Amino acid sequence: MANRQHYVPKFIINRFKIKGKPLYYYNFETHEYKNKSDKVFSKFKGWDNDFENKLKHIEDTVSNLISQLVNSNLSTGVALEIKSMTIDEKQALYTFMLIQSFINPNKTKDKMYFDNIKNLINNKVGRNLKLKFYYFKISKIAEVNKMFVLTDTPAVPEWEFSTFAESEPGVLPHYLIVSPKELIFYGGEQQAIKLCEFAYNKTNNFNLLNIAVNKGKCEMISSNKVLLEALVEYYISNHDQYNTRWNFNR
Repeated sequence: MANRQHYVPKFIINRFKIKGKPLYYYNFETHEYKNKSDKVFSKFKGWDNDFENKLKHIEDTVSNLISQLVNSNLSTGVALEIKSMTIDEKQALYTFMLIQSFINPNKTKDKMYFDNIKNLINNKVGRNLKLKFYYFKISKIAEVNKMFVLTDTPAVPEWEFSTFAESEPGVLPHYLIVSPKELIFYGGEQQAIKLCEFAYNKTNNFNLLNIAVNKGKCEMISSNKVLLEALVEYYISNHDQYNTRWNFNR
């Protein structure tokens, strides 16, 4: 069994770093601020070696896909469908997003939890679904305040979209935060447009939503210390509102 693993993979964490600057960290349960190295989200010790190898294959596929998207000079500021994906890439990305939406280091001794994650990988979930994935990047570099933070649950199910007719039956749309300026979404086109407009126009509310997914019991990092501290202060002062998750103006 591996000694220490990142339950949020390093290829995601690294995209939140600025060379020569620390990552700023806050833990909502311990109320702890820190300047952290890359050892964030890494107290996890639950995977066996066989499963770690299977998960690594999925993470490598997703990491390569994200690198291709970033380097392809796609238009920014709008939700763009990713049309060049292979079936294997779609299945890997879909599985990765599901895992990242409920991975939780507090459940590392829960056999059912492990079995559920292993079943996602072994059964190649999503391989036969007609999934559409969308890429979104905040367009204006100068807008330094429009920045996503990263929590220990990088992928989030979009419950608001669960009743949309354009959804694949049995498939709940998700989004995955992949950098301070980028996210990937799977679901329908109108869902993607609506989500990305919200993420762009109300970026801080979007960040607060991602904290509320865990009812405030999460860890969070950002390269922007001022932003992180402001989100912590606002969430703690208004946690009753945000823990109802949808009971605020989107």
